[in-house]
Amino acid sequence: MKTHRQLFTVADPDAHHHEAGEKRSIWPGLMQLTGIAVVLAVVSKVMTDALDPALASLHFSETFAGIIVLGSLGNVAQLIGAIRCGRADKMDLAMSSTIGAATQASLAMAPLLAFAGQLFDAPMDLLFSDFEVLAITLSVFVVGQLIRDGESNWFEGAMLVGVYAIFALGFYFYVG
Repeated sequence: MKTHRQLFTVADPDAHHHEAGEKRSIWPGLMQLTGIAVVLAVVSKVMTDALDPALASLHFSETFAGIIVLGSLGNVAQLIGAIRCGRADKMDLAMSSTIGAATQASLAMAPLLAFAGQLFDAPMDLLFSDFEVLAITLSVFVVGQLIRDGESNWFEGAMLVGVYAIFALGFYFYVG
């Protein structure tokens, strides 16, 4: 891998920098981040409150709703980004962002939620049923086999969608 430095040089190196004496405040950025976090928290609360009646009317189990419905809805923005990268023929970026998000969710967020549940007196354990462990293991195996050669095509994508549909059906009928 190499970089074509001539494509990234700036004609005037100081054109995009602020004056040396000018100090930028961190507060506007922090206020924006805080505002966005509050809006996301409110939207998430509204969505989860609206989900309970929908689950009851559709006869979805909590496991199906948590793994399939919320898992899909929570990653819509990331999935749209992966689709855009795929359409721009940047499959390495699409695959790495998707796999990275899944890895981050499983290795970072699940343990953090377990600890947060203890703090807020809403315990959450990391004890998975045999079916859930099988689904995770098969997911890792299938994705590993598909990305092993470093290439992808539409048929491999269709196979991944098929595996997801099989897991969705399994969790729909799963009573655990």
